[in-house]
Amino acid sequence: MYMDESGDDGANTARSHWFCQSCIALPMKEWHRAESLVLDFRRTLSKQIGLGVRREIHASEIDRCSGAFSRPQLGRLIEAENRFQLICDILDFINSQLPFTVVNCYIDKRSYLGKNPRTGVRELALDRILNRFRVMWYKEESSNLTVIIHDDGAEGGVRRAVRKLKRYNWITNKSTGLSENMPIDYILEDPMFEASKHNRFLQLTDIVCYALRGHYQSFGRLAKFPQQDLLGRLENVLVREASSHALGVVEVQ
Repeated sequence: MYMDESGDDGANTARSHWFCQSCIALPMKEWHRAESLVLDFRRTLSKQIGLGVRREIHASEIDRCSGAFSRPQLGRLIEAENRFQLICDILDFINSQLPFTVVNCYIDKRSYLGKNPRTGVRELALDRILNRFRVMWYKEESSNLTVIIHDDGAEGGVRRAVRKLKRYNWITNKSTGLSENMPIDYILEDPMFEASKHNRFLQLTDIVCYALRGHYQSFGRLAKFPQQDLLGRLENVLVREASSHALGVVEVQ
């Protein structure tokens, strides 16, 4: 599993009233094929826009036209419409060619923290996503085991949340109203953390997280473009059964 987040997980709703968490699940048997597909896609981008294969793809840099997408790296400025199209192309590539399964969680902190001031936002997002995969794989009677690879930053919070879920995961039975401890037992070891510049799958997760945020609010320098439509480009890989939301987004509001 590859995970990335966007937004502030703290109680300050003035700075950021939302928190996004995206997760891409990639079957181990498909890893090498997926890596080859991503490398071929990066080579195509290199020919089309001059973005080096080893350059990091970061959604915020595409949005701002900074970093690897600024004039010094590419030798020319990429216009806003072309940068937005690049994000669309990356999402279309994920949707049409990669063997991914994607689950997203969006938390509106303004309403949630008013009701649950002591429950961590990051912990809640991980809880919701990991339990969706638990239920999905349980129904498939699968013996899936996974390792979490998370974008670096906030390592302590992510590690604590996952460790807790691996021991205590209280699920309420809707028919009886009773709670049962069902630990998340398909995760091996603690989450691993890596800088996205060294991991192309994390870079794709970052793009998915950008699309998730755009589904709820226009933002950044590309706000004039239809960011609310980006997430729908992943219709083939989104786990729609994860929630009643049309695109399967696990919403906490």
